[in-house]
Amino acid sequence: MNALVKTTVFSALTLALLAGLIAAAVWLPGGSSGSVRAQPPPVIVGFDMDTTGNSCPGDGTDCSLGEINDCVEVHAATEDAFDVDVFLEGLPLDESILGAAYSMNFPHAAVNVIARTHNSDTVNLIAQPGSMLIDLSETPLPDTVSPHEVNMADFGAAEYNPPFTHGVLGRYTFKVLPTATAGVYALTIDPATLVLGRDVPPGGELCYYYGCDIWDGNWDPQYGLIAIDTACPGVPVEYTLSMAAAPPEGGTTDPPLGDNVFPEGAVVPLSAFPNPGWLFDSWSGDPDCLDGSVTMDANKSCTANFIPTGVIVVEIDIKPGSWPNSINLKSKGLIPVAILTTASFDATQVDSDTVRFAGAAPVRWALEDVDGDGDIDLVLHFRTRETDIAPGDTEACLTGQTYDGIFIEGCDSIRLVPASRTRASAIFASGLAPLGLVPPSVLGVAWIGALRCRR
Repeated sequence: MNALVKTTVFSALTLALLAGLIAAAVWLPGGSSGSVRAQPPPVIVGFDMDTTGNSCPGDGTDCSLGEINDCVEVHAATEDAFDVDVFLEGLPLDESILGAAYSMNFPHAAVNVIARTHNSDTVNLIAQPGSMLIDLSETPLPDTVSPHEVNMADFGAAEYNPPFTHGVLGRYTFKVLPTATAGVYALTIDPATLVLGRDVPPGGELCYYYGCDIWDGNWDPQYGLIAIDTACPGVPVEYTLSMAAAPPEGGTTDPPLGDNVFPEGAVVPLSAFPNPGWLFDSWSGDPDCLDGSVTMDANKSCTANFIPTGVIVVEIDIKPGSWPNSINLKSKGLIPVAILTTASFDATQVDSDTVRFAGAAPVRWALEDVDGDGDIDLVLHFRTRETDIAPGDTEACLTGQTYDGIFIEGCDSIRLVPASRTRASAIFASGLAPLGLVPPSVLGVAWIGALRCRR
């Protein structure tokens, strides 16, 4: 890096006054000598390489300190000119300052400081409503010889109530030299020269009481950088991709629903996964989302749109807690059937009056957790003889609607007990039945046969 030329920014009036203040008796903030209170974070002084937003127009009631930029990109061939602010941030609310002084270093072999008139219309104290504006002045420029001297008016005109918390200490216009070598150069402030005089009796110096952090070329990350014919350095840029589903119950996405962070330039494919009973329809949101792939050159939002399929396939359990699901078509009893709540379906939203199991309407129903997963399921009971289950069937199905009018359907396996295989005939056919369990008609035939044999 080229040698830096030390530029001294000072005010004779301010320095004289500050010397008297510093020589005063030691005073601790918030009370008399010897009192102690919690210290706020240090005051920050640094360089803002883009002065946009640093203004206090009119009577000073609409003041703002814009985004602090750490680097500016310029070109030597066009002798680009640019403004730089030295800003103050984090001044305690019960403080105001009387004067300031510091030594600023800049790379004179790469840039010149050129003339600029400082007044209340161009640079001033960024204040809370009610604070006064500050006038600054400096010697004629451009300046290519060290030192560069600036006379700063004192801050005594700043109103104490309400106090300010941040401000612009000085604005400087730099111009790139056509002979400048390409590279990144840093502006710095010598910490030993920074003085912020207090405007609260009995005086003193703010950096002594609170500490002052200087954001400049010596800070990590660096501030006050001038990139000549090259790109500004910096940490990798990241952007946020916000994902949503419409309606929320329609499905999920990849990247997941919510905020996802990606590096600048990343190409992110979008995927949609519909829940049962839904179909993926389209992408909406930022225009870049529409083709199902997003290039992360800014923060973006994408929404997966789902539509109902017309029928939601649900999980059912015939005769919960038993297997196989045996059904005797001659039975005069009831068949219990559970519609299960899952991660993608809420069984409590089923309208029981619309449910049919194998053509039969429920005779009663209840809400309970039949599978022990902590979710409430819907259990309905149907008369066996009212179903249309036929011999040879291995599956039975249930249909219905939700309270929102969405159709549902679910099926489960069954095992029919043949009508010809009654319990008695099955036992007798095995040849193992005790005499007491043999039907009288069969016993009579056997007895008659035995008599005939005896004859």
